[in-house]
Amino acid sequence: MPDTFDRIPQFWLPYIRRLGRSVPVVLVGNKIDVRGRFVTNEALEDQILPIMNEFKEVETCVECSAKQPLNVSEVFYFAQKAVLHPTAPLYDSREH
Repeated sequence: MPDTFDRIPQFWLPYIRRLGRSVPVVLVGNKIDVRGRFVTNEALEDQILPIMNEFKEVETCVECSAKQPLNVSEVFYFAQKAVLHPTAPLYDSREH
């Protein structure tokens, strides 16, 4: 896995938590067309599930390729869904 994947649980998700706001997160893996046949969906799932279990703000994960195009519209669908129908409240009226 590339370094950017490792930085999701080590840097980016903790950084988002430190902001102190409840925001939904959609993880997007780009360039699925160049990942190679040796990286299986099962292997990726094994790596992403612990991240999703630890960081409940992660709504979903999706891979895409703008070159082919593959799953590009799904990325926008899941981003829209995460904001319009989040699994956790985005706004707490008790704080304001």
